[in-house]
Amino acid sequence: MKSSKQEFIREFSSYKDPIANIFYYKDNVYRYVSEQHFGFFEDLLRNKQISSLMNSNDLINTVLAEIVDSEEIENLYHTTKFFLHDKIPYISYPYEWPFSMFKDSAIFTLKLQKKLINENLSIKDATPFNIQFNGTNPVFIDFCSIEPISTNGVWFAYNQFLQAFLYPLILGVYSHLDINSILLSNIEGISFDKTYKMLKLWPKCKPSLIQYLAIPRILSLMSGKDRKELDSRAMAKSRPINNNQAVQTFMINRLIRLVNKMKIGKYKSNWSDYIQSKSYSSESNKFKESYITDFFRQEKVSSVLDLGANTGEFSMIAERFGCTVISIDNDHDCVDNLYVYSRLHGLKILPLCVDISNPTPSIGWNNQERTSFISRIETDCVFALALVHHLIVTNRQPLSRIVDLFAGFTKRFLIVEYIGKDDSMFQLLIKNRREDYDYYDLEFFKKEFSKKFDILKNDQIPGMDRRIFIMTRRNN
Repeated sequence: MKSSKQEFIREFSSYKDPIANIFYYKDNVYRYVSEQHFGFFEDLLRNKQISSLMNSNDLINTVLAEIVDSEEIENLYHTTKFFLHDKIPYISYPYEWPFSMFKDSAIFTLKLQKKLINENLSIKDATPFNIQFNGTNPVFIDFCSIEPISTNGVWFAYNQFLQAFLYPLILGVYSHLDINSILLSNIEGISFDKTYKMLKLWPKCKPSLIQYLAIPRILSLMSGKDRKELDSRAMAKSRPINNNQAVQTFMINRLIRLVNKMKIGKYKSNWSDYIQSKSYSSESNKFKESYITDFFRQEKVSSVLDLGANTGEFSMIAERFGCTVISIDNDHDCVDNLYVYSRLHGLKILPLCVDISNPTPSIGWNNQERTSFISRIETDCVFALALVHHLIVTNRQPLSRIVDLFAGFTKRFLIVEYIGKDDSMFQLLIKNRREDYDYYDLEFFKKEFSKKFDILKNDQIPGMDRRIFIMTRRNN
């Protein structure tokens, strides 16, 4: 999240739980909890399973804290006692995650619920918005979503899990729909009725999905009399049962097995096998690798945003130097591949499906519930390698606007690549286009970037009409 000069800021999205909400004070994350419920969560911090979940970073680290130096906060909340949470470096949303990342967040939610069941606890909200990622490691951030387990074998968040996790996954696998678009358009999850209408017949008849598709459909078509009888049976089931933990665990295990088996097929994009098939022996590519490596040896950088990262070749260089890295691309398969690779190798890279020419907007209530990508992300350094010519030609953006965009993302450095008109890729992009690019040359490139940046160094990439620049953002 970008820095703010305000000391106290209320989190706009934290309003749906009447007993607790988030606010920021002096760049720390606090949670107010009502007096009636404060004791329960205070006791929860002493629970061994909760401590274990925090130690393993499955649950956001939380401690008791006092704020005694703010009249504004005390007058608003009528208390000085709060819970202090660890701060997630960069917030991302489910509609920015590749398929494998979203699938892992679903399994993570189920496994967390399973662990809580053993302590007679439960999560009351099963939404992907309660998951954030530190690199590729998921963490559950809604401490106050934990509550005592129900006594009738029912997980109260079950339907929410289906709508927010399972139905989008089913549509992604069996209807080949873009999960990111589904989640962006359906912030609370997608309903059963919508899901059923978008599916063909065969997935509705799959044995593993009958319970989640065919049976609910039959129940929804039952007559009023039949439904009334069903409701009375449900009421009877609401009485406490002796094997409550076993019933819920059985249900969770079945969902875990189902989600684990979900796949979207082989990677199919032009860049998806980049890590495995790209040759690193070319002089030009070695030059770029060496150039960026030397930069990190000379400069102290803690965070990097890699725009148009493909499968993250240069993101990995930044990560090796200890940087927290956000890698974005509009090619889903590239991002998914990078996520799987980074998770397997424990890399501190957050791979997101974001089109820099049309970045994630602010959505939800009053367009403030979930903020835009641009408003959330600011890093020490931005990579824009082999990208500017695409934005100019394909997206028809003036270079001045591109410069402004890059300047908004970086606090210090920009590493950007100039690709001249004689480059084969540039020629391919302008083929059959009527626009005139005679104005675009190296001097024009320097002039436009110099309005916001100081150019530290630039060198030609051997054998190509390309140059790589290292710049610093001016604060004026």
